[in-house]
Amino acid sequence: MKKILFLFILQGAFQLVAQKNYLIEYDKLNDKLTYYSCNWVKGTQKKQQLDEIKLTQNDVVTFKVLNVNNFIYDVAILNHEVKLETKESPFKAILGTFSGLGGPAFSLLTSLGSNPPNPLAPSRGVDKQKAETQKRCSDILSEMHQTMTQMMKTYTSFENTIKVKYAKNLSKEEILAKLKMNSIQTFDLDMEESNAHLKELYDELNSMTESDLLDIDDPIWEEIDKVDGNYQKFSSICLTEEGELKPYDLSEVISDVENASFSIEHRFLAKAYSEYGDKFSSNDFLIVFKEKQLSEDEVDSQNSKIDFSKFVSLAIKQEYFPSWSLGVDYVLPLGGINEYIVQEIPGDSWADIPDSILVTNGTSKAMQLAIGTKLLFDLPTKNRFISPNAVIGMAISGLNSSDNADWKLNFMLGGGMSFKSFPFVSLNAGFVFSQQKVLKEDYALNRAFVRPNEFSGFNPDPSVLFKNKFKPGLFFGLNFKL
Repeated sequence: MKKILFLFILQGAFQLVAQKNYLIEYDKLNDKLTYYSCNWVKGTQKKQQLDEIKLTQNDVVTFKVLNVNNFIYDVAILNHEVKLETKESPFKAILGTFSGLGGPAFSLLTSLGSNPPNPLAPSRGVDKQKAETQKRCSDILSEMHQTMTQMMKTYTSFENTIKVKYAKNLSKEEILAKLKMNSIQTFDLDMEESNAHLKELYDELNSMTESDLLDIDDPIWEEIDKVDGNYQKFSSICLTEEGELKPYDLSEVISDVENASFSIEHRFLAKAYSEYGDKFSSNDFLIVFKEKQLSEDEVDSQNSKIDFSKFVSLAIKQEYFPSWSLGVDYVLPLGGINEYIVQEIPGDSWADIPDSILVTNGTSKAMQLAIGTKLLFDLPTKNRFISPNAVIGMAISGLNSSDNADWKLNFMLGGGMSFKSFPFVSLNAGFVFSQQKVLKEDYALNRAFVRPNEFSGFNPDPSVLFKNKFKPGLFFGLNFKL
């Protein structure tokens, strides 16, 4: 039986110090932190939401960042342990800006729209074959410009639409909804057929310019150079090195977004103390959102901009011990503090009248100064300025009396507060059981009675007539932590 009891006690002690698992979810879009305690029940992890977390050594802390766009951000979580005596955090908020997304297709489309080829004016005195060559060149230039313009509209629409993929303020579901809505709005244009036709026109134009049918000073050369330059820009933007069209529909983009998690997860082991014995007051974390490189021309990621950061501080659960304090208080017993006047009345032996005593009420005080010691228990609070506490202890009142027999014992129970900027002094108040002098039940107040034989001599003992009795009351005063 003793062995079984020992095993139960051992198991309970182990559970008290067992490693705990915590999950911290940070919703970037809503800037919201949520804390969970995670426990395994029959092979399934159960989450229980918490208001706050206090860590112990080797607790597992999992950070999960939600609603973070994986196409924009690289997320890093930095951690640091703060020594117990340290109040300042080593981290500062880091702010940055995220550069805008440019659109080369939109730039070329603007150029095509503002610089169409000029229509050819027939030259006089030119033979029929040259005139036909000029006419065909002009038609090719106009047709190439028109085809490139139509194709660039498709690419511009694609370029503008995929910007939503890099939205910082939209969730995954919102991005997908916008992409799918725009994928329905397609142009009635066969891009492969248009590209093949454009290539044929360009080849035909090259054949005609290599012939001798166009004069060197023919004004059409200026238009040929302009369209040729636009075609080279078009090829660099829209064609691969093999001459194939680059992606121009949204299906691949939608698939990329659907397969993206839009979340980041990191795990840490909590540290309550170092290997050298230094105790920590908190484990601090900084979640840093860095801008990703969106083009090959950008520098390495170490120089990328920081768009946003979030600071999280998790307190370490400290061993708690109450503090001894010196209390200076005023005690207010219910009914006040009574003083008594004792008068001795001589008797007459001839008339057989004994000596008598008359006890009457003297001056009464509402309160009395008391000095003593208390145990002070600081109570946890989220208030940044005030720290509440509870106190229990005892004090001696009546110390200003020269008669030690008049010193009274007081038992105190109450609460108070101190300021966190100076926690060594606290204001306290509460209930007290104060020891007070009262007349014994054997004797009457304000009425003479026979003097007891024990109450005699030059300095009679007042305990013959009076006794100490505890009365409830209130107290208030100051406590000084020792």
